[in-house]
Amino acid sequence: MQDSVSLLRQENTMLREENARVREENARFREENAKLHKLLITRDELKASGPHKYFYKDGQTDSPYCPKCWQKDGRQVLLPASAKFAEGVGRQCTVCDKLYVEEPAKPLPPAIAIANPTPRQRLFR
Repeated sequence: MQDSVSLLRQENTMLREENARVREENARFREENAKLHKLLITRDELKASGPHKYFYKDGQTDSPYCPKCWQKDGRQVLLPASAKFAEGVGRQCTVCDKLYVEEPAKPLPPAIAIANPTPRQRLFR
């Protein structure tokens, strides 16, 4: 009789341990499911549009998100305001450092060669 009680206690302990493992696994699955659900909702919110194919949330056009960060990592990174760069006017992501040129820089005019420099011009060479 005592052996059967001992056996039942061991089985009960094993079942409790298995129950705890299943609960932990269930909690992980719920967390992962919530993250994936949020990602799906966000994917529906962010759409590429405009000539530069920036991503915008819910049709907004004033605050674009970085296409590289969004497509590569699923990260929503707002691009800063347009600024001047050597390549032209554009936006540079503060996370991935990608530069999106919106207006290329104008090429520099060709240098003018002086055929017969004056004596004064020769001094500055």
